[in-house]
Amino acid sequence: DLQDLAKNPFVLKLSMEVLPQIMDSNKDLSSKRVTRVELIDKFVALWLERNKKRLQNMKLAPLDDAEFKRLVGEGFLDNGVIFIRDLAVAMYVNQDGHPSVTYAGVREQEALKKSFFSNVDGKNLLRESIPLLNSGDSYQFLHPSYLEYGLSLAVYAPRVDLPQETKPHSAFVRRMDTIDR
Repeated sequence: DLQDLAKNPFVLKLSMEVLPQIMDSNKDLSSKRVTRVELIDKFVALWLERNKKRLQNMKLAPLDDAEFKRLVGEGFLDNGVIFIRDLAVAMYVNQDGHPSVTYAGVREQEALKKSFFSNVDGKNLLRESIPLLNSGDSYQFLHPSYLEYGLSLAVYAPRVDLPQETKPHSAFVRRMDTIDR
């Protein structure tokens, strides 16, 4: 289905960047089935890893540095994926599915602002590390695929065998691996 990938420039770029990581060098490309979710999983992981390294090389304010160390200790990738999932759900619920959030001056958006756009609890570090565009007081995902990805994580949690409060939301657990458990 490479022709389908070529129809969407964003998915094509994403595919070209992560396909070498997904493919086993000993296998023929035609023998490996690659899903869009798998591509986005890998791309999100790559994006978050790059931003983690960027933050490691920055001189952060003492509070941000402490929060960054906490996020890394808990699993930076998992925290980033959870942030994407929760933001996508909040955008879908509070914005009627509109992929952009503008919160300035809107009283109903205060909860959204506090939950995702404050500078406490490492939210600013996660917000700056996910594929999110910012223009003044407006935020939106880099591409609608990320909104859909976050919503898909909310609908189908990768690990169904653990209680909700201890469930890791790692993007790397293949969704089909846990269905029969």
